[in-house]
Amino acid sequence: MTSDETVPMRPGMGELSDASHRLVVDRTGAPFILIDRHGQIRHVSGLVDVAVGVEAEALLGRNITEFLREDQLDLADEALAEVELGGRRGAGVPMVFALRRPDGGSRWVEIAGTSFLGQPGIDAIALKITSWEPQHHLAEFLVALLEEPNLHAVLGPLVRSIAASTEAVGVAVHHGFDGTGFAGAVPSWGGGSDLPTGGSPWCDVARTMSPVWLEGGDVPEGPGDAASCWSMPIPASDAVAPGVLTVWWTNPGRPLLGHRHVLDRTAGYVRLALVRTAEHQRLQHLAGHDALTGVANRAAFRTHLARALAIGEDHLAVAFCDLDRFKPVNDTYGHRAGDRVLVEVAARLRSRLRMGDELARIGGDEFTVLLRNVPDAAVAAQLADRLLLAVAKPFPVPDGEVRVGMSVGIALAGTVTNADDLLSAADEALYACKRAGGGNRAVVG
Repeated sequence: MTSDETVPMRPGMGELSDASHRLVVDRTGAPFILIDRHGQIRHVSGLVDVAVGVEAEALLGRNITEFLREDQLDLADEALAEVELGGRRGAGVPMVFALRRPDGGSRWVEIAGTSFLGQPGIDAIALKITSWEPQHHLAEFLVALLEEPNLHAVLGPLVRSIAASTEAVGVAVHHGFDGTGFAGAVPSWGGGSDLPTGGSPWCDVARTMSPVWLEGGDVPEGPGDAASCWSMPIPASDAVAPGVLTVWWTNPGRPLLGHRHVLDRTAGYVRLALVRTAEHQRLQHLAGHDALTGVANRAAFRTHLARALAIGEDHLAVAFCDLDRFKPVNDTYGHRAGDRVLVEVAARLRSRLRMGDELARIGGDEFTVLLRNVPDAAVAAQLADRLLLAVAKPFPVPDGEVRVGMSVGIALAGTVTNADDLLSAADEALYACKRAGGGNRAVVG
């Protein structure tokens, strides 16, 4: 825009003095600042401090670049050049920046620029500034929702977004209610990890599924300067237990209609986070565990073995266990009875393991054990005998009981550093035992 051009004005209708007009703009319009062509801040409108987290007096006379991060300076220069050249198009498309605050933190804002350079009485660029904190944290939440299996990592940005949207001093989600207390709580403020997971009002809200408003001395532990709080239930589903969303404010009085509207909407996000994370954790568990017995599966076992070998753990061994007379159980009593026997076998084998040993079912009636601290064949034989003893007693089946023996082949790692080679050695030891009649153990390596 050249200096002899002026901005066309569209006057409003009705009577309003200049002073009244400025008061209305300052209180209801978007906060803005005026900067000269060099970035010097010449004017600050009302409510700018709310949007940027910096007092107006600390902004006036400073250069806008002082409040930008180093990695955003070139972007800001390019944006201002476009505003100056493209003034006829008005504010254009807003851009998002992280403004630096005096306390070292940052505040995310959306900035739209309009050129008034050459306009008599203004000769500046107007930057309309609105807070983008809720959107920034909501975007973080959506990314975490897709990528993170950890509930705290998912809920953390969401509660910060809710706090920014509702002008709250703090927000927390209590999750996993079991009838007496919660599995945990995720607050929006630092140092809130010790937030109580039981007691009032949270347990009362979870039991009654009714919101509770508290103020004054009845406000539960939370942000230190809170004068009131609102707790609302997050209903249970097939996947998750009930939760509670709590918001603390510095002012007394019930939440405004706008606050309640935001909370009703964001409560749906909280429920989505609880359900999605529970499903993520369930799928992650299933990916590494046998669906029938709950122990590790073949893929997870191999991964754990490969990792142990890769980091150079000493005295490792692998035991291959195969039931000797399991097929007749399925043939005589049916697969449901056979499944019950397999579940019981897994439970018995697990009960015989030492600290650090890992059990897996690799298919059918075959199990493997990653054994640690096995210095020699004698210790390996003792451990194999413990496993054999686990299945020595009969197993209950419909109208009676059955005995199923087991063969165990153990391979000591020794100088073997490859997971597949060690598994193959244990498998060969197992079948050497089977060829000898089964019901016993064989150790190699």
